[in-house]
Amino acid sequence: MFCILVLEMKNLIFIILFLSQITIAQEWKLQESVPLKADSFVGVDSYKYLYWIKDNVLYKQEGESTYSFNNKLLGSIQSVDITNPFTVLVFYYQAQVVVVLDNKLNEIVRVDFSEMSDFMQVATIGNAGSKRLWIGNTASQRLELFDYRNMSQEALSSSFSGDILEQVSNYNHCFIRTPNHIYLYNSYGSVIQKLAAKDYDKMFSASNGVVLQKGEEWFYWRKGISEPKPLTINLDGIGVKNLIYGRQYTYVFDGKLLHTYIAEKK
Repeated sequence: MFCILVLEMKNLIFIILFLSQITIAQEWKLQESVPLKADSFVGVDSYKYLYWIKDNVLYKQEGESTYSFNNKLLGSIQSVDITNPFTVLVFYYQAQVVVVLDNKLNEIVRVDFSEMSDFMQVATIGNAGSKRLWIGNTASQRLELFDYRNMSQEALSSSFSGDILEQVSNYNHCFIRTPNHIYLYNSYGSVIQKLAAKDYDKMFSASNGVVLQKGEEWFYWRKGISEPKPLTINLDGIGVKNLIYGRQYTYVFDGKLLHTYIAEKK
């Protein structure tokens, strides 16, 4: 009986590994290319609504309706997080302000980090769920979990060296890229994996992980993968300004056109 259980477990592990390889080993077919007047493409939310930035204004296309948000007094938009379409986060680095918007891009809450009792220099932000933010704090050289409902820090990671270049996050994990490493944090702010980053030029959002650019090559990395896996994305010479990689669709914005690719398993 024990031998049978061991064999069954081995078979199960093999199947899981095989399926995970199938998920990564996909070919991408260009579905459509549509004009998009934008300076930056933010992404597509869970309802398939599009977000972009033009002239420092955030736009959302919801069916036939278009919503917008802007606040020129806060300076340039550094980043937008659409993990939760009902709590869209707009980060203004110069002002050190995060504005929380509803699904119609109306302001709900404003968080001014310059007014915090403890000095903070926020470089990056992300939605950690339950009214919490992932905060890349360069003053402490740590990734922090910040509760904007109570205006308090919930957890601190161990410190990291180097400037924060990019951050990609979801409710459960946060990726931070510095000149030397890419750190993967869990929801408690602990580093669970670390990857040498010197060979990678850019980090993009992906389903449950990140896509890393290395020249003309693309790699997928997430929790549980020791080394990034090559992606077979044939961009046919399309320049990449923004890229959003998903399980079924990948979106590439070249500055003029938004290209939608659909996954085709090998």
